[in-house]
Amino acid sequence: MDKISDDFENLRAELGQLKKIYNPENENLHFAALKLADTELYSKLLSLAQIGLATVRRHRDYFLKPSLYDDGMFWYNIFLMVSSAALRVQNDKNQKNISADIVKKLVEVLVDISEFSTVHYGDIVKRNHEALGNTLLTFYSKKLINLAQKRSREIASQRATEFVDWTLKRVNKIRAEEKG
Repeated sequence: MDKISDDFENLRAELGQLKKIYNPENENLHFAALKLADTELYSKLLSLAQIGLATVRRHRDYFLKPSLYDDGMFWYNIFLMVSSAALRVQNDKNQKNISADIVKKLVEVLVDISEFSTVHYGDIVKRNHEALGNTLLTFYSKKLINLAQKRSREIASQRATEFVDWTLKRVNKIRAEEKG
């Protein structure tokens, strides 16, 4: 396990630096949106998530058994950052200039990692759910919804499909409540 955690050391350090920049007051991201969410943040979060997913896949057999927490909390914390960034964009409509391509790729990664986050039901699943759900709510489009569904079915994991269905059900419920 130490080797696996070590493989995420640089990713955790880079994510920590982003958190210092975008959450300078060290707010609890379970309850607060980032102070700013811009294209640079989303590009960096996407890059870190893609590298993190590749690292998990290198250790595929390992991560299909124990918890995703064995990465030293990288995924937990990136889920919090993604979720909080989406909330910031949602709260500040002027920040909706995030590239659709970046959002699309981030949704793909959040769906892909669900194969591993759902191995054991727990807080990590909820954080993945919030990150994907808040991203889909903030940047809502039928294309993104269809992408998430298609991607989950391509993984060929019942857990991933159920995870995405659960997340989309929640997104649809929130959207219906917002419409009144």
